[in-house]
Amino acid sequence: MCRVNLHHTFRNHITSASLFRRLGILDIDSYFHNRVFRWAGHVARMPMSRAPRQLLAGWVSHSRPTGCPQMTWGRTLENALSSKGISKEFDAWIAVAKGRSKWRQLAHSVPKPPDAWWLKDTSRVNDCLLLYVTLVFLCIWGVLTGLD
Repeated sequence: MCRVNLHHTFRNHITSASLFRRLGILDIDSYFHNRVFRWAGHVARMPMSRAPRQLLAGWVSHSRPTGCPQMTWGRTLENALSSKGISKEFDAWIAVAKGRSKWRQLAHSVPKPPDAWWLKDTSRVNDCLLLYVTLVFLCIWGVLTGLD
């Protein structure tokens, strides 16, 4: 990304946030939460006879065994809902998800990535290009006229 590798980030103290700004992208969590959010709306509109809906609405009364991952799909979904500002209560977000148009509007409201730094000020690019063309012209003119 921008010809910056892990060695450059450590040596020059380049943060991920500054790289994201330079590239004009969001962090991976934003994209992942958006996908989980869209998936949850799709499953919430399924009938209860479908397996994905049963798994989403299912609940196990026992705690997870020792050594199992603590991050579950339910907790991931809670993080995605809170990133969109929606209540984590099951009945509340299911009711919102039933309205497909409202849910799609929320799902596609990904924050706009920051503008890339090289697109903000095209006058600098034009100035650099003009300077480069002028220098090339002067070098060629100097060679042709014998002014080394």
